[in-house]
Amino acid sequence: MADIMHGPRGDPVDRVEQPSQWINDRGYAAGNNDRRGLMRRIATTLMLAVSLLLTLAPAATATAAADAGLTVTARWALLSDAPATAVLVGQYTCGPFPGGVPDRGVIDLSLNQQVNGATRRGIGYLTPTVCDGTPQWYAAGVSTVDGTAFRRASATWSASGYVEGGGGLQHGSVPPTAIQIR
Repeated sequence: MADIMHGPRGDPVDRVEQPSQWINDRGYAAGNNDRRGLMRRIATTLMLAVSLLLTLAPAATATAAADAGLTVTARWALLSDAPATAVLVGQYTCGPFPGGVPDRGVIDLSLNQQVNGATRRGIGYLTPTVCDGTPQWYAAGVSTVDGTAFRRASATWSASGYVEGGGGLQHGSVPPTAIQIR
């Protein structure tokens, strides 16, 4: 009489099968339990770690923005009624200072545009009045130095400035960045 073979769960098997065809309790082929189980545990751990990092990322970004000091963005450059002036519209962030107000500060703005091979240079400024760590909208006029008109076309803008208050001195700058005058 032939010996009775038993499968991975100890149940009798009436035909001969290769061990690699047997499936264990966890759904892995026999003989690969440790390697596949380890790989799944590693993958699960990595996915949990990435999920945790993504969950904490907005908080880390908000803290980094507050620690960065003075930041300035320009969203639009609009040609004003006086063609030698464009209005930069954007946001600045500074602080937080006690009471949300700086003691002093200024942000110098520049707008440069190439027109027929010549550079039109404009300057302007804004005075930050709220420094509570949240973005504040601004609209600041930038006028050409020589009175020539800006055109509705591409240009570059830049900024540099500081604010000072009970929270210390904060400064920031923006290198020449492309913008469209509309």
